[in-house]
This record gives sequence, C-alpha cells and structure tokens, in this order.
Amino acid sequence: MTNVDHLAALELLREEGAISDQEFEDLRGEILSPDDAHPDDAHPDESSLTTPDNRARDRAVFLQWRPTVRTDLPPKYPLALLAIAALLVVASLAGIVSWVVSFLAVLALTATLVKGGIRVTIAAGLGILAIVVVGVIGNSSNSPTVPANNDAAAVPAAEPIVAGALGVGLDELVDRWNALDQPPAITRGLTLGTEPGQYDSFIYRFGDWGRLAGAYDPSTDALHGLLAAGQLSNGATDQLYLHLCFVLHPYSQECIDSYFEQGLDYRPLAEFGDTSHQAQWEMGDQTWLLEIEGNVLTIRARAPDVG
Repeated sequence: MTNVDHLAALELLREEGAISDQEFEDLRGEILSPDDAHPDDAHPDESSLTTPDNRARDRAVFLQWRPTVRTDLPPKYPLALLAIAALLVVASLAGIVSWVVSFLAVLALTATLVKGGIRVTIAAGLGILAIVVVGVIGNSSNSPTVPANNDAAAVPAAEPIVAGALGVGLDELVDRWNALDQPPAITRGLTLGTEPGQYDSFIYRFGDWGRLAGAYDPSTDALHGLLAAGQLSNGATDQLYLHLCFVLHPYSQECIDSYFEQGLDYRPLAEFGDTSHQAQWEMGDQTWLLEIEGNVLTIRARAPDVG
C-alpha cells in the first residue's frame, strides 16, 4: 500500500468524522516524513522494524474499528441475557450479590454480543473472580475461633447448677463476661429488679448503644434467661455473641459456629443494616434467638424451663 493510498484512506476517515483534523495532520506528517524517502522503502525487508507507514496504517485500522453485533448467536440469546441481568439486579437489591459483581457480570455477558468483545468478557470475569477470592479470604479471616485457655481467665465449663437453668449463677456472670479482652466490658455493678413472677431481673447498660439483661431465680441465683442487644452502628455490637458464648459455653467453637451458621446465615453483620432478620437455633437444651430490627441486634438465650 503506497503513501498515496494511505493519504486517501486518511482523507476518507476525516470526511466520515472518524478522525479529527489534528489527527489527520499528525498521521499525514508521519506518512510524508522525510525518513520515508529511503530507496529501500519501495521494497522493505519483511524482517525490518515497524516503519512510519506501518504505524500510520495500524493507527488508521484502529480508528476504523467499530463495535459490531455478532450475527451467529441464537435469536433467544439476547433474551436470556436480559433475564440474567434482571435476576442480578434483583439479587443486588436483596443483598445477595454486590452491585459491583452484578455490574461486572452484566458487562461480561453483554460483551459476548459484540465481535472482538472476548477481552472485555475475560477482564470482567477476572474482576468477579478477584472479588470472590477476596471475599472468601476476608470471611475466613474474620471468622473467630475459640480463645485458648491462656487468652482468657480459666473458666470451667458450664454445668447446670439448677435443673432447667442456663448453668450459670448471677455471681459468675461478670467474671465470665469480662474473661475476654474484647469490648464491651462490664465495669460496674448490675442493676437488680424485683419482679412479681418466679424470676427477678437484672440489667446492665453499655452507654446508650447497648445493654445486657436477664432473668434469675432469687432463691438460687441461677440464670434462666440472658439477653444482649446493641446498635449496629457501634463496633462492640459485633462482639456480643462472643461474650454470650463464653458465659454459657466457655471455649465452645460450636457455639460460635452456630451463631454464624444459624444466626447470620454466614453473612457479615454489617449487611443487615436497615433490614429485618430473625433466626432460632438450639445449643444443647438451650434455645438461642437472634433478631435484627431497626438497626439493633438482639440475642437471647433461654433455659428449657422458660417458654
């Protein structure tokens, strides 16, 4: 292809608006560069380096490229993509899939409709894979384990002190709760209340954001119900379950796993903002209940004799 052919092609691109006047002048200057006036230019060696003519031609080809819809796909393929995109939007609204993953997935699928879109599809797929890998690593690293005996006070396993109770006395509650270094800690006495029924009550407030409360038998001091609640906006709320597990089931990985599996369905607590969520599971003869409402987390543990 001669310089005249290149100039004609560039002129056509400029008339069609594919390149600007400045781009035309730049490419024209490269084609008509004095460096091109070499006797060997008419028959260049195939093994030579890229010449100005080749650079101009490649750039012209690049500027001529336009996305072209593939015609070899089944007629129902676009409809299937629309259905998948709609499902991804619904999943994002429900909090099942993040918006970033949905966007990348739709981008990857849409790129398959265009000739040469495989690079976009691969890039979007790698982006989704990276997000999934980071999420898995983050969840595994955030999943707590039972503290070793040298990380907390030596607390014996909970044994029922009264049939039908939670296995912990009111006098043990504060020591067990504070056996963990994580906040929140109990730094002052519990507030006790006399109730008309079989059990009396107690409460402790962690400032304005959370509280610990429960029911105990005043004749035995045995706990029959325990409740911890906190606002999701406070970071210490995410540690309430650890303290409850340590109070009722010291060094029990099963208690921690049950909280994440049964209580949160493996989802981070932060994902439950502005949503309602309830769950119930059993730990031995105890009933555990979890509720999230109005950005407040409430965890209850009930003895078998409490309805």
